[in-house]
Amino acid sequence: MKKSLMIVAILIVALAGTSVFAQTSATASVGAVVKTALSIAKTTDINFGNIQATSSPVLDAQATNTADVGTSHTFGQFTISGATGATISLTYDATAALDNNATGNMTFTADVSTNTSDAIASSTDRASGATPALDGTSGDLYLYVGGNLGSLSSQETGTYSAGTPWSFSVEYN
Repeated sequence: MKKSLMIVAILIVALAGTSVFAQTSATASVGAVVKTALSIAKTTDINFGNIQATSSPVLDAQATNTADVGTSHTFGQFTISGATGATISLTYDATAALDNNATGNMTFTADVSTNTSDAIASSTDRASGATPALDGTSGDLYLYVGGNLGSLSSQETGTYSAGTPWSFSVEYN
């Protein structure tokens, strides 16, 4: 028994002097997936046409609920092209400030939809930050932009434009 206690005591003393080593290096894999470059082509600008100073103009991005706009109105339309079937992240400005270079101003609030075929009526509404997929065959995605100008109660007349154009961006997910 004394011998066993002596051996245990010697082991405790011997182990107490042993250093514990921490890990001092690590590794990580590095990789990337290279896809076809994304491109954006503008087809048309956003234009409400000739509107009344007391209207509430709306360009619905699916062309189903358009009101109080001029006969020459146009939806913004863009074609996004990239890798077939890939998902992208779509971000855009929620609003754009318009003025008439005098004292009149108004705010454009964007309404955006997309479709893998060039068909505005069957497009899907998209919030900024949405992640739609490009077409599985062509790699294209059609983006339609409408919006509203709010209630123009006694709006000052003139030609209005955005000092900073409305913009959007896309990137692969």
